[in-house]
Amino acid sequence: MKRAAWIAIALIALACAASEPPDTDFSAGAWIAGARAAHARADTALAQGQADRARAALQAALEPPPPAALRAEHVRIVRQDLLFRLSQLELAQGATESARALAERGLALGRAEDAFTLNLLAAHGRALAALGRDTQAASSRQAALAIHQRLLRIARERQGAGKP
Repeated sequence: MKRAAWIAIALIALACAASEPPDTDFSAGAWIAGARAAHARADTALAQGQADRARAALQAALEPPPPAALRAEHVRIVRQDLLFRLSQLELAQGATESARALAERGLALGRAEDAFTLNLLAAHGRALAALGRDTQAASSRQAALAIHQRLLRIARERQGAGKP
């Protein structure tokens, strides 16, 4: 499943789980759609071997401020996913210090027991390992693994209970 679809699913799930009705402000939907479109442009650019275009698309999606109507958790998720992609791209291009800084920027937005935090912690660990900072890399990887294990346990419990 494409990354944009996963983002959409995560945002829908968060909206459904919220105690308030989901945001109906058009600008919130447009902001999220802009991030989704940036991921699609980055995918296309990477498929064509154009890492600079992919980077530019993802960075541009981080620039517009989020609409006030959008919940902080949704903003965190969208921005963390963009920063994770940028960190991965930088690491693939050998820009390990930039990859580390992008992962830390994403983690500074907040942490949760979710795939977005897990991805950033894993990216952070890979960047630190590439920089030769093995002890710090192990710490980030261990934190990512702990989240992964909790998410896996929750998924297994739901599967055992017959929940999707």
